[in-house]
Amino acid sequence: MKISPFFIALFLISVSFPAYAGVVINEVAWMGTENSASDEWLELYSDDGEDLNGWTLFSQDGGMNVELSGTIPAGGYFLIERTDDTTVPEVEADLIAPFGSGLSNSGEILILKNVAGAEVDRVDGSGNWALGGSNTTKETLQKTSSGWGMAAATPRAANSETSSSSSSPSAEETPNNSADPSSVPAENSGWLPNPETKISAHAGADKTVLAGAISDFVGIAEDGAGKSLPSALFSWSFGDGATLQGKKVTHTFLYPGTYTVYLSVSLGDYSASDILKAAVIQNPLVISELRPSQWGAQAGGGFIELKNSSSRQIDISNFGLDLGGSKFFFPANTVLAAGAFPVFSEEVMGFSVAPAGSVRLLYPNGKILISEEYPAVLGPGQSLSFSEGEWTETKATPGAANETLKPIKKISVTSASASKPLLNAVPVVNAEAGSVSPQQLTSSVPPRSIFTGFRWLMIGLALSLLGSLAIVFIKHAAMRSLE
Repeated sequence: MKISPFFIALFLISVSFPAYAGVVINEVAWMGTENSASDEWLELYSDDGEDLNGWTLFSQDGGMNVELSGTIPAGGYFLIERTDDTTVPEVEADLIAPFGSGLSNSGEILILKNVAGAEVDRVDGSGNWALGGSNTTKETLQKTSSGWGMAAATPRAANSETSSSSSSPSAEETPNNSADPSSVPAENSGWLPNPETKISAHAGADKTVLAGAISDFVGIAEDGAGKSLPSALFSWSFGDGATLQGKKVTHTFLYPGTYTVYLSVSLGDYSASDILKAAVIQNPLVISELRPSQWGAQAGGGFIELKNSSSRQIDISNFGLDLGGSKFFFPANTVLAAGAFPVFSEEVMGFSVAPAGSVRLLYPNGKILISEEYPAVLGPGQSLSFSEGEWTETKATPGAANETLKPIKKISVTSASASKPLLNAVPVVNAEAGSVSPQQLTSSVPPRSIFTGFRWLMIGLALSLLGSLAIVFIKHAAMRSLE
């Protein structure tokens, strides 16, 4: 029987481009890119095309929740990049969105729902992304005609049908991560190391952390070929007496110092270790400058400026700001250079800076690191800077060192009595308006000492005693003259 060339071509197309009903999660770059582990991205695919407005893509643990918008064409791809379009610089994103806390290297379950809230697709990447992907080679998790696998990234393009690792036949099937490693076939290098090579452990790069802050530690275990070993056991020792188990753990150093963090990984008869240095420092952050909304309308709005007063780079991921109960927490991988003046605008924080009130810097767990009350600012173009326990009027200089206005006005806000009139109020020139108005300043006259009053009391008593003695002497002399 003669076979038509049309049917041969149709067969080849069906093999090269697997058919998926509706919209599916097609590729996941959970490991980021060579440039940054935070450069995460995801790709959707659709045979029929779809309006994605109102759809959601989220992780089951709530760490990521992306609201979709736009359309995906029939037979086309939809690229979602984290934070900005530089995640995949050579390919334009269809949607740029925050990924919340990001895609954890220890695994995620991703769920896609349509505008009606019905689940359309699910990818079970639990068990350290046992489905596929490599944090070492940056190969992505890709959907193929035979299931899931990993290959070189293909953003907004057809996935590779040649996978560099075996995978589950579908996203709904979860690997058995609880299996005894000794019972798993040795040829599956995703679970056991090659018997001819040793495994390796990676504790991560040396880091600088703040005393009292929560710090993340993520370990990696690989075989000699660089393949991840998701069933390896991870044991941490932090050098301060604390120990923890797990691939990704958190720890709080209570006191400054340099600590050696020791990671040990083991799998069957194999083991390896690695160390990192944790330099724990006292808090070098200060609330450097603040401008309320009312004086920032003409120049980009209100803002809060911090300063890293140390000579080290510090990570303030998940630290937060609290202004009168409104809170903003810094996203993951927020790193401040030494001496930096990072500025956080009202637009980014999502709330306004009140004319006067309280400002707090928070630890990731919500505990207070710094808390200050700030007073009202005089006028446009001015802001407040905080130094040595006092607020000072300054020229607004977001992102740079403060420029104090002349004459200097120190505003004490240490107690409720600061609102009462103080002695020796003197006129201060408003440099912006050119007017002169009396301002309450801390008195320059030293307070009267109790010892000064006591001295005058003693002098008075002495004079009284001398006077009494003089009277007695005069009376005595008069009596003798009468005799």
